[in-house]
Amino acid sequence: MNNLKYWFDNVLKQDLLYKMNIGNSFNIPQVDKISLNINFKSAIEKPKTIVYAATILKIITNQKPVICRAKKSIAVFKIRKGMVIGCKVSLRKKIAFDFLSTFILLSLGKIKNLKVCKVNNTGGLSIGIENLFIFPQLLSDYEKFPKSISSIVNIKLLKSDPIVSRLVFSGLQIPVHK
Repeated sequence: MNNLKYWFDNVLKQDLLYKMNIGNSFNIPQVDKISLNINFKSAIEKPKTIVYAATILKIITNQKPVICRAKKSIAVFKIRKGMVIGCKVSLRKKIAFDFLSTFILLSLGKIKNLKVCKVNNTGGLSIGIENLFIFPQLLSDYEKFPKSISSIVNIKLLKSDPIVSRLVFSGLQIPVHK
């Protein structure tokens, strides 16, 4: 069993029960989904470079990414409808906790200028990563990929408001703003 999942189920849930005065354990927020998005400008000029981003997401998450296309044309950004602009992956359940344990324990400490993250109104958290080579899966393939690919990690909780989300994220050792 994943150590983070074990920690969440056995320690953090009990802690949240006492801190929030919840009578029913089913009202405790759960990690609903984690989504990783990669959008980069070179994919607009050279659509074949999306293969790098898709390969990186596949290596990091062990799940096949979805290629995203533009829904409408935007002249300022030189984007036409149907152009490839990025890729994304949505992780749920066991795969989400596997990624979250790797991200928190091994990768989050390597981010040099990580500012304190803010929880949004729905109780989700977004973390921008400028360098994807903080993940240990990519260290052996450092020379094969371009260095300018960045990503956004969105963590969404089920049944939560911002106050409860801050408790959950701080219990998972993610720095959040009060």
